[in-house]
Amino acid sequence: MNKSSQRIEFLGRHSCSHSPTMEKNFVSALKKVGIENKYKYIDLASLPVDEFRRGYGTPTVLINGVDLFGMPRPMPTTAAPT
Repeated sequence: MNKSSQRIEFLGRHSCSHSPTMEKNFVSALKKVGIENKYKYIDLASLPVDEFRRGYGTPTVLINGVDLFGMPRPMPTTAAPT
């Protein structure tokens, strides 16, 4: 698969103290390989409660839906009735 067809997602939370530093380093790495600005930042708090990506810790990078470091895909959660 070529670089331009990869779906790259940076999962973070605005309240996560590690997300800004990792995102800065991540952008620098992408720039070095020529694919800067080809990722989407996703604030996990903005996703629906049953979205599987909410189960990842922050920060996390997904390439085509797979964790960059090989973490298994989390199981979807369900919201408790309110």
